[in-house]
Amino acid sequence: MNDNAIRLEIRGATLLAVPAVHFRLPFAEAVNAVCRDLSSRPDAIAVELGPAATAAARAWLQELGVGPEHRRRLPCMLGLHRDNQLLHPAMRERALTLQRETGRELHRLPPALLQEELSFTGLAVMQLSPTDSIVEALRCACELNVPVYGVDLEISARSNPSPVLMEDPWLARGAIRDYAERNGRRALSDTDPLIDGRRETVMAARLLAVLARHRRVLFTCGLGHWVRLAGLLQDPSLAPATVGLEADDAEVGTWRRTLVHPGIAVQSMEWPTITWLWERNRPHPLRGGPAKQDPPSCHEALLGKALEHVYTRTPGASQEQGGQDWRALGRFTHILSAEMQLTLRRFPNLGLVMRCAEAALPKPLSDALGRALTRFPWAKPAQFPDTEQLLDNREGKEGDVTLSGRGRPFRAGLVQGGGILVPNPGLVRIAESHWESHRGSDGSAWSSMLSWRPWERLATALSAQASGHVRKTQRVRVTESFTGQLLDGIDVRRTLREFARGQDRLMVRDSRLAPTRTPTSMTDAFPVVWIFDTGGPRHGEMTVLRTPLTWLLHAGRDRAALEERRDGAGENMADLVLFTDDRGTDLSGNAERSGIWTYLTRGWLLFRPQCPSLRQAADWILRTRSRLTPIYSDAFSNELPMELRHALARDGGPCLADLSWQDRLLRVGLAFGGRTLTLVAPIDFSPASAIRDHAARRGQTIVRVPITAFSKAHVARVRRIEMVPGRVQGEDCRIVYDGHPGDVLGEPEDAYRELIPTAWRHYLW
Repeated sequence: MNDNAIRLEIRGATLLAVPAVHFRLPFAEAVNAVCRDLSSRPDAIAVELGPAATAAARAWLQELGVGPEHRRRLPCMLGLHRDNQLLHPAMRERALTLQRETGRELHRLPPALLQEELSFTGLAVMQLSPTDSIVEALRCACELNVPVYGVDLEISARSNPSPVLMEDPWLARGAIRDYAERNGRRALSDTDPLIDGRRETVMAARLLAVLARHRRVLFTCGLGHWVRLAGLLQDPSLAPATVGLEADDAEVGTWRRTLVHPGIAVQSMEWPTITWLWERNRPHPLRGGPAKQDPPSCHEALLGKALEHVYTRTPGASQEQGGQDWRALGRFTHILSAEMQLTLRRFPNLGLVMRCAEAALPKPLSDALGRALTRFPWAKPAQFPDTEQLLDNREGKEGDVTLSGRGRPFRAGLVQGGGILVPNPGLVRIAESHWESHRGSDGSAWSSMLSWRPWERLATALSAQASGHVRKTQRVRVTESFTGQLLDGIDVRRTLREFARGQDRLMVRDSRLAPTRTPTSMTDAFPVVWIFDTGGPRHGEMTVLRTPLTWLLHAGRDRAALEERRDGAGENMADLVLFTDDRGTDLSGNAERSGIWTYLTRGWLLFRPQCPSLRQAADWILRTRSRLTPIYSDAFSNELPMELRHALARDGGPCLADLSWQDRLLRVGLAFGGRTLTLVAPIDFSPASAIRDHAARRGQTIVRVPITAFSKAHVARVRRIEMVPGRVQGEDCRIVYDGHPGDVLGEPEDAYRELIPTAWRHYLW
């Protein structure tokens, strides 16, 4: 367990406490480490929340798939909210005076006035931040399948907190006890004796009741409460309290689900990229996970990379402006360094970085820096259509928030820590671009990491050949003289032509089988599953490569027709699902600083041919009457998107967690494919019986092609995929790669063109 928790022996039971600074990753890591360690794994978990809030949060996490069987990411940012009608007792006289002075009831006064004069917030918001210790404890409770108790009062009046100067929370990493001893007394200055004293007594009494039920309990709360709680727990006169420990269903219903706008969410999490790294590498308490990276070392690198991106790609940021922008960069770094020293920070939070940027950098540069630092797969409204959205109130006073289902503004108080949720207008505006659009800042091109075109061309050509190997024949239309059977009907044009030539005969249509190496139509060729390995680990890293629908719809000649072919809500269309053990080789060390990553895959699923331009892709979809499927919003690189998982859960097939990675690919291909799924695999591989039975129930056929049907050189090449920096630009939205990747990779960009079937070259050349 190292020093990830404070251990107390209380009345024959063990309490493992993680006093935390809310929303900071080191404390969430500590909770996860305690739950992952067999020697400290708890029998129950308690958190600084009310019982109803705890039950509501756990229920939502379980609906999202968090549990013992799965390693699930948490969409960011979700939340729970409820109305607050509790006024601080010290404000009673002031409230009466305010009513007399204004001649209005309190609920009719502006929320900003109520907050400034009475410390009142009309909305209590609990943000399900992935880097918060309380949320991590709730996730671990779901994954360990152990009871979780909310031991705090359900809701209480709050006062305006004053800022507390404490050491950088990153110093608590692996040293929770030492950090709490050094900073616990400082945090006490932020507590309210009228409110927090009562809350802490209730928490201590309920904790004693939990300890009476379970041998080992993990508890996490705010650092400011821990000093007094530790003393109360050792008080022999304090009796356990079971009253109110179990959630009341009616109370649970008062907490309503909400989707938090990114501009508000960024204030209750680590840097978005660090949060993404944590989600990608977060170990499941029972199933483990990828090797942990070291987020603190990322701050400086992330900021440096973002600044380099800003100064090389933002129009106007050049030495031609007399060095003004470069001098502004120097001012920015000096101001940021000074602010970090004044606030005792080793690593700056995002709000501090943006405040310094707004003070020192020209607005275009500070905005570009904000966009670079807030890039993140945010949860979108389309993913949660029945959920209210917590938004910045742009038409009201700065600091107000609104709910999408209500017209009036609120001032919101955070459940974790009791602070006031005050949106930063700059961050709200900057993050908006990531919530609504993927378009580049110049308005004419999109930048991304794109798969290398020769690989796309070879993968498409070999997949077409694989489907041709399966079918062996295709139906060819012919016209012949009528001999007593109408067959497929009269060919009017040919009949008239024969009469014009003096031939008095009726011509009819027919279709016959003829040999082929490619399918009759492009739609017959997909999806195709390629499996290169049959052994190795049961599970691997899964990545979904996609086409943003914003790009595709912009490129199409008939946007309305494309919209009609959309299956589901979301911003992305999955093109490829691949599994790999390889974390990728970065070729950016090349002298040309290419930024290219190459991956050795174990297998992949290709949904459709990969076209050189989005205009060609849109034309192909309309020409073949294909569906825009599967559609999803966002996903991390080690799991299927939520929309795809939900679709799989509804079709009655086997659970993904029970399948090998090979059968997972087949499972996804069957869910989103047609009547036939082509499988290219080694001869010794056979799909699981559950997959075969599922295909039979759906009336689908898995047809196999041995991987030995293809040359070893082609198989070795198509197994390796490269991701190259590039842009989508022009009227036809053609893919243009940055730099000279062909020179770096030693492969011309037009490689494998000769393998594309002639009938398909209009779409693939």
